[in-house]
Amino acid sequence: MPYTPQQKHYLDAMGIVPWVLRSHASVQDASDCSVLLVFDASVGGAEDLDDTENRLLLDMLGAIQLPESDVARRSVGSNGSIDFMAEVKPLMTPAVKVVLVVVNSNSDVVDDDEASSRLLMNDFDMPIWQLPHPGWIQQKPALKRRAWNVLKAVRKQLQD
Repeated sequence: MPYTPQQKHYLDAMGIVPWVLRSHASVQDASDCSVLLVFDASVGGAEDLDDTENRLLLDMLGAIQLPESDVARRSVGSNGSIDFMAEVKPLMTPAVKVVLVVVNSNSDVVDDDEASSRLLMNDFDMPIWQLPHPGWIQQKPALKRRAWNVLKAVRKQLQD
């Protein structure tokens, strides 16, 4: 459950980062995050990463000098099918520059490198990339190259 505006106000007034008080990262306040990380909730959302997968994800983000505080994690598609535009668009804030869609299976990942992993910009007016789920990267180390290419493209986009 996300924080109410009143709860956010009081937490900000006390100098408390909102996600510290909640058990999962998917409720982190995204108002000033430049990267939106979207998970499919039907097969394990943002809060369902185990410790190893979470550590790998943080290491991946750290490799491009992207602090965890600059990444908002969100879970969408709890009914089994993602209506991507309808569920992600309300999550967009003016600060978001890049959307990373964490795909949960090898069949969901586009076969080519970064160029084809970049999805259509459509109504978002910003780049959207597919990133293999950390669990899949652990199971299939060949996905590391694809993930690294996407992360390099994200870093380049954020620097522009």
